[in-house]
Amino acid sequence: MTVSALIVDDSKTAGAFLKKMLSKLGIDTAVVESGEEALEYLKWDEPDVIFMDHMMPGLDGFETVKAIRADEGKSHIPIVMHTTRADEGHIYIGQAKALGAVDILNKPPTEVELGEVLERLNQQEQDLILDVEITTPTPEVEESVVVSVEPEPKSPSSPIDETPVQSEPVAGFSRVQTIEQSRASTSSLIILAISVLALIYFAFIEHPRLQQQNEQLLKSLEWAVNQGLDYDYGELPLSGARHQRLQSLVEHLASIDFEGTVMVEGHIGAFCLQNMTLKTGRNVMILPEPDIRLAECDAIGLPFAKSMSVGQDEAFREFLLSSPLLNNGTMLMEIVSKGDSEPLYDYPLRADRVTAGDWNVLALQNNRVSVKIVPDK
Repeated sequence: MTVSALIVDDSKTAGAFLKKMLSKLGIDTAVVESGEEALEYLKWDEPDVIFMDHMMPGLDGFETVKAIRADEGKSHIPIVMHTTRADEGHIYIGQAKALGAVDILNKPPTEVELGEVLERLNQQEQDLILDVEITTPTPEVEESVVVSVEPEPKSPSSPIDETPVQSEPVAGFSRVQTIEQSRASTSSLIILAISVLALIYFAFIEHPRLQQQNEQLLKSLEWAVNQGLDYDYGELPLSGARHQRLQSLVEHLASIDFEGTVMVEGHIGAFCLQNMTLKTGRNVMILPEPDIRLAECDAIGLPFAKSMSVGQDEAFREFLLSSPLLNNGTMLMEIVSKGDSEPLYDYPLRADRVTAGDWNVLALQNNRVSVKIVPDK
């Protein structure tokens, strides 16, 4: 019996990472990036198990679980919450199970944790038959890899997209955890830290003798906003969570009558890329398999003009143009592109032993937005 799974996660890296682990167990796996896509997918296919992220734009994980449980034809499918919030204890687990989730899987999971969840599913007499061998991974096995993300199944009515799905870099357990914590459970704590630091700064600004402390507080505020400003390969740097973080920073700075410049630097990873020719004859650049040698890459980094552009989505452009907080003459936001010529993390020497996976892990770390708060003198 072939077992199938559906992963619902807006993080491409986390989805690709879990898919790779499930594939090693012989489980056919599809990945969608939102609750809405999951509900659409379930109209046409029925997986044996669903792994559901919690924090997602649009329908979050809990809302999607409720919608699936409300569908009589799909309500029997076991759903496992796959989230960084698994360590929040009985309150979160109770909420998840009350809504219809059957288990919780920590993000990122270990092989042991995943195996234990699958064993529990079997013990609950779900229609899922697996012979899972639980082993403890050794440090030598924990490698940095780049996972190729395969195109997801489309419904019969969906138009065919000829554009290949680009492979997504995954840097191992700790790297995926960093991405997820900064984008999900830690995000609200960072915004809270920004608020508290802003209030302290406002209290101190009335005391000239505390000018040095004011500068240190601005540095602390700068540090807080810089946590979690990395982004996945293929994402626009100035969009989504980065947009929300920068907008929150501007609002808090305005509340303490800050005068000066918020400098936003966009850094782009110099990824190892390979040419792929589509059936139409058009060539596109994609991420290669992780185990090829660096010398086999067709290109390293984007063309200069493209690497020097900091991508912005429509919402961020609208924010820059229309926010009254940035157009009143007291606070400016300056966007500076560093491209891939000024990496934040050094790349390895291009020796024969360096693989595309080794290289692209560092390229992913260099995919980052950084912020500097510069007060007027």
